[in-house]
Amino acid sequence: MSDFAGCRLDRLEPGAHFLVSAMREWVIGAQSRRCVCATIDRAFTAYRVEQVAASFHRMMRTISGHAQTSIYFGQRDRETITAHEALLLEALAHSQAHNGEGEESVRRLASHLVHAPMAPTLAEQIYRISRSLDCSGHKVGVRAPGMAEGTLRGIVQQALSGLPLSLRSALWGASDQGPVSRDV
Repeated sequence: MSDFAGCRLDRLEPGAHFLVSAMREWVIGAQSRRCVCATIDRAFTAYRVEQVAASFHRMMRTISGHAQTSIYFGQRDRETITAHEALLLEALAHSQAHNGEGEESVRRLASHLVHAPMAPTLAEQIYRISRSLDCSGHKVGVRAPGMAEGTLRGIVQQALSGLPLSLRSALWGASDQGPVSRDV
């Protein structure tokens, strides 16, 4: 069983969280028939991994055009990982953890998403993405239980993560810029 299956976004390493957000944005754009290439490219540049953008687009186009079945990605506000997102993250994390080794297992994971002739293409993009993220210091993984981001914001977000969304919004603020200050 994957560490990612059903995992909450706030439990992911920042690299994994970024990729899930990018995947969701790419799919939402494709479904609405609008090109999000520039938006995705700007996001990768802002995250300081612009070298990953081309492989990311190839990965998503390969999945989009050669999927064995309907692939499900979450909406922007979904707080948990879908089974297909988990499978992709698992392949990326495996590739990253094994330093590009274990080609067969990544190809096997890829073959669960796309038709067999396209699995090597998908696996190659997964390798490129995982290597580039790793070289940039961005891990694809699940944070250990109780491990905060190391900032007050991370600690507060982790503490609030178990509360219902309405309470989190009231305490944290709709803008997600931090706790709401209320003058008394």
